[in-house]
Amino acid sequence: MAALKAETGKLGAPAVQSNELHFGKSKVSAELVDAVVKKHGGAATLFAKNGDQYVRVATTVKRRTAPARSEPPWTQIAPPLRSSTMVSRTTAM
Repeated sequence: MAALKAETGKLGAPAVQSNELHFGKSKVSAELVDAVVKKHGGAATLFAKNGDQYVRVATTVKRRTAPARSEPPWTQIAPPLRSSTMVSRTTAM
């Protein structure tokens, strides 16, 4: 988790802009979490708070079969974790 926080911290403060998570002027993408996992191993997921829910915005966790999606990832609600603006989670494998 420290590595993911350090990498996102280099980009700037977290903010939600037009339903997308940004760090500074950089929009969060799978490449960000992929780079951290490639360097340190494990798995990583970034969530953004949307109201009283947390939304997964970038992850290295893969599903066995990915269903077709017509809605953007922002609308897929994850269960609440804790109250903060940005939550990151990494897991060593």
